[in-house]
Amino acid sequence: LGMTYDQQRPGQEGLRSGGFQYFYMAINIGAFLAQVTVPVVRDQTGSYAMAFAVPTVFMVFALGFFAAGKKFYATETIARSRPPEPPEQTVAKMRVLSQVGLLFALVTFFWAVFDQSSYTWVFFAKTYMDLNISGYALAPDSIQALNPLFIVLFIGGAGLYRTYGGRDAAKAGMKPTTKMFIGFLLTAVCMGVMAVAGYRTGDTEKAVLVKCKEVEVYLPFGNATLSAATVDQAKGKMTNAGGSVAFPADSVKGLTFQQYQSGAGDKVAFADGELTLADGRKLVFAGGMLDFAKSRDVFADGKLTLPGALEFTFRQGKYQLPDGVLVVTRGNQAEILKGEKLKIEPAKQEDPAVTVASGGKVKYVRPENRVSVWWMALAFFVITIAEILISVTGLELAFVVAPQNMKSFVTALWLLTVFVANAFINAPIAGLYPDMHPGDYFALLAVVGLVVAGLFIPVSRRFNRAMEDANRRQAAVEGNSTAV
Repeated sequence: LGMTYDQQRPGQEGLRSGGFQYFYMAINIGAFLAQVTVPVVRDQTGSYAMAFAVPTVFMVFALGFFAAGKKFYATETIARSRPPEPPEQTVAKMRVLSQVGLLFALVTFFWAVFDQSSYTWVFFAKTYMDLNISGYALAPDSIQALNPLFIVLFIGGAGLYRTYGGRDAAKAGMKPTTKMFIGFLLTAVCMGVMAVAGYRTGDTEKAVLVKCKEVEVYLPFGNATLSAATVDQAKGKMTNAGGSVAFPADSVKGLTFQQYQSGAGDKVAFADGELTLADGRKLVFAGGMLDFAKSRDVFADGKLTLPGALEFTFRQGKYQLPDGVLVVTRGNQAEILKGEKLKIEPAKQEDPAVTVASGGKVKYVRPENRVSVWWMALAFFVITIAEILISVTGLELAFVVAPQNMKSFVTALWLLTVFVANAFINAPIAGLYPDMHPGDYFALLAVVGLVVAGLFIPVSRRFNRAMEDANRRQAAVEGNSTAV
């Protein structure tokens, strides 16, 4: 991308910056489409294979568009042998790499904080946030679509301003390091927003979670007998005759299960069982799935009701009953279409199982004590601006400052910062989340963001001085060549 602009629009740095921004915007158009559609396909079909097929189709189209534009790209002549470079040129290269390395080392901390949005933010949204907007229930992982949406809006808006607002796109604007410093500050502000949201939530309580392909039910915490499984040598699995969960008085009456395949502490997976509700009605599980025909009593009056449950969610879709088709829609609404049959049989689950977890494995916050999802929308708004200022700017900067024969290498180092951030920083930090209050956890990351922003100041000044010296030396070399 950078070489294309350098060859066809030499000297127009503003145009090259715009090109990197549009490149980044195009990536995030795809990210937005995927993050909106993939959770919906997963929830509607119950199949991760179908969900992952969606971005696969998009990538096929993307490859076609990329190939169609090949004639417009820069051309590069790759020689097998090059004359040995002077020692001073080698020293200059190493100096550039050392300065870039310091800059990139700090950027890894940005990615470590930024990528919390795809991990701890999802768990925070699921447990602590009210995800209902105007009657529509969002999936916790679909909120991530705000990030690419904001990127498209911000970069697209900037492009319209350059085109119609009278700004000369060929001129460079603010220093790259200044943009990146502002981005680091905004990263800390974003984590501050998440910390406030974390402190505003209610306390968690212990609960029992019963979950399978078709339903997820939170139940009051009670006594459980979930472990003591034995190894079946013939089947090679953990098996047992069954178990039970007792609930507090005047809530759910009990859960009994048989033939569970694994058991450890306060979590098990089983195939067959019954959940008896407070009024005596039952949810019946058979073969690791919900038996809709035997659980029909809970579908009365066009609305799914589970007396005694803290909260429950049925997957939307159509299910065959002996006398018709059960249609489950948003908000646990249900309708039975008498006499109808499904034309296509539901896909069989490869390894059906119902899981039940209790004790310390399940944290539950009552709906009235949750914070609004708009807090996370604000956090995504701020972190997206930070991402544009750091990631888009850094990607271009990696190309610009690299020596001519090392541009691909330096750009690869820039992309390597994401791997380093997630493998060596994010993974250990994220491991603290389950054992910390969310407010404390996000406040810790806000402090880390402020520290990194402070460290960036001397590093960026040193980097700018090094680049100015390199430019002066280059200008002197070109001047001597011209004189000769």
